[in-house]
Amino acid sequence: MLKLADSEMAAVILNQNLWGYGEKRLGKLPPDVIVHLCNALLTTTPTDAKAQVAALLEAKKRLPTPTRSSTPPPAAEGEGNETPETPETPETPETPETPETTEANEDTNPFRDTIKVRVVSLNALKLRVDTAAQRAAWLKLIKALADEDVIVLQEIPAGRELFHKRTTFALEALNTHTSSGRWAMLASEPSGASAADRCAECHVLFYQTRSTEVVRSATLHLISNLRMCHAPLAVHLRSAGHDLVVVSVHLPPDTTKRRADKKAQLQLLLKQYAVDGSLRFDLPFTNKGAKDAKRPFVTHMLLGDWNTEPAELQAAGAGFEALLRGAVPTTSGGKSYDNVLLNRDALEHWSTSLEILELTKTANFARGVDGVSDHAIVRAALSRSAQK
Repeated sequence: MLKLADSEMAAVILNQNLWGYGEKRLGKLPPDVIVHLCNALLTTTPTDAKAQVAALLEAKKRLPTPTRSSTPPPAAEGEGNETPETPETPETPETPETPETTEANEDTNPFRDTIKVRVVSLNALKLRVDTAAQRAAWLKLIKALADEDVIVLQEIPAGRELFHKRTTFALEALNTHTSSGRWAMLASEPSGASAADRCAECHVLFYQTRSTEVVRSATLHLISNLRMCHAPLAVHLRSAGHDLVVVSVHLPPDTTKRRADKKAQLQLLLKQYAVDGSLRFDLPFTNKGAKDAKRPFVTHMLLGDWNTEPAELQAAGAGFEALLRGAVPTTSGGKSYDNVLLNRDALEHWSTSLEILELTKTANFARGVDGVSDHAIVRAALSRSAQK
């Protein structure tokens, strides 16, 4: 499986459109980084290492590179200064301006340009693509999401073979169906539901390189010495010049056996995230923090499968605002477990919206019902004037 450091390296290289990477420099990269670049830029990944580098160099030719604009040189003295005489034509009388013609000459858009950031989250329920029905269901969903900015998936198997097969399927489908740009991927380090859990899983973040840049990432295994189940993935993103930290969360189930664990992890995560800068790359959490640090405001978005109803989420995080506040079901069992939390001061900087997109067919693998997941899609949108 792709290590976090290799994943970050691949993300940085993709953000630069492979600029500065020739045959020798590509050949020195770790094999997993080369494979990740091939998955992001090629339709089919060659098996031979030299063939992979050669294919990447061909793909690089099709990627945009910085260009210098030029202006035509001034004409030499005596050249091009004479204008050929043209026969005089009778002047046409000027049409007097009317309110209608003045209005037609003005910009027809009455609104200022806006900046929009769209982030989607889903508990992917292992991202199963083993049968034709499963692949068809995922392709249908991915096609509908291929023009978002960020897609975050929880519950992806961490085993090398399954991880590669399933995430490669999703990445290739996104790049096939997007209307513009390229998609890339970043994954957390593996983590289980408990210390004894051998079935480790990952959080995976897909992002549109056209609109979004990955600055850095980290897996939050420990918070104040408490081991986090399915350790959250924190990613510092930059979109349209704005800093955004996205944290993917998958808390323990709300069962009699695990409820105490879930509550302890929930309360500690939200409390410590607000006060411990190391959990958020030492980026400010509030308006005052940004002012004191003399830097622009940073938006913090914690999202995923909380296994927690909105009222409990709101009570646990004093510095956060849950975008899903009511009892809108996000699971096939009627629970409102999937949610998006923003640092409260972000509401002063963005207009926000949240959509719960229920799947037409939910999966129930215990009963032999194929599908994508037993959770709904959660889509959060941030928007603001580009001139602010």
